[in-house]
Amino acid sequence: MSTATARRPERVAAATERDQRRRINLRERVERRLALAEHLPKADRLLLQQVLEKGLPVAQLARLMGRRPQQLRRRIRKLIRHMEQPIYRFMILHADLLSPDTRRTAELVVFGVRSLRQAADELNLSLHQVREHMITVRAIGRL
Repeated sequence: MSTATARRPERVAAATERDQRRRINLRERVERRLALAEHLPKADRLLLQQVLEKGLPVAQLARLMGRRPQQLRRRIRKLIRHMEQPIYRFMILHADLLSPDTRRTAELVVFGVRSLRQAADELNLSLHQVREHMITVRAIGRL
């Protein structure tokens, strides 16, 4: 028996262990993302649940929604990147530190995934006021 053949079971065991660790890490990442998605608007939250939790292929989901798969993939990537930002986690943990106006603005921008201009229109505020609120949130978040 050659030494290459004798080492083969060790390689297989190591590869199996790596695969198992990879699956566990993937499962933990999916669970963490689904927990963070609870703060998103319902449509975005359901989109992430369909893809991450239920494993529905993006192409099939896009077909059901009447959208192009690339659009949906881009939206999913944007939502995940958005949820991984420090300001998102800050808002989950410390939104109560903010004044009511600042909190309302930050929730719309951070959890509602709206642009500053959209938030200004929706809250009937000036763009300058919305910017000031978000500067405040980011400053408090750095403390």
